[in-house]
Amino acid sequence: QPMVFMRATDLFKLQPEVASAGPKAQAEALKNDAALLRRVERIRGVAAVRMGIVEHWHLAEKESPYTPFVAAISPPDSKDADFSSLCVFMQKIHQAYPVTGSVATAAAALLEGSIFPEAGLKTFPRSDDGCKALVRIGHPSGVMEVDAAVRTEPPELLRAAMVRTARCLMDGQVYIP
Repeated sequence: QPMVFMRATDLFKLQPEVASAGPKAQAEALKNDAALLRRVERIRGVAAVRMGIVEHWHLAEKESPYTPFVAAISPPDSKDADFSSLCVFMQKIHQAYPVTGSVATAAAALLEGSIFPEAGLKTFPRSDDGCKALVRIGHPSGVMEVDAAVRTEPPELLRAAMVRTARCLMDGQVYIP
């Protein structure tokens, strides 16, 4: 899944108290700030052009509303996570974290030269040929674990496995005649 990663401190530059809050508070703040959400969409559109998905940034919302995702990363707000991430896709804030996005996020966290170490987040131990680790992504609804491995040269995702947690999708009654 193509993704754009940015530091939460850059996204919430004018709201440092939100930037340092956890992903749940960040999600709520972004949901309530239409202008900032439009800015994220413009960033997504420019990234879609650079990725060759669309020709002009303003066409991304119509021609490619799903791809790429945008994620704002920050230090963890829980000892159970390696870092926190808030994901925006389809012009909305994801309530948890998309599985396809978690694979790309884990790979980016493990790859040398990504924004993750630059953002002051956990650095995972590397060997000469790559990196393998359990990557714990904090998100607005909890923590998602991805067991991932990457090769350094050429950069390649070798493995990504996760455990999905079940959450209630519907509650109701069925009447059978």
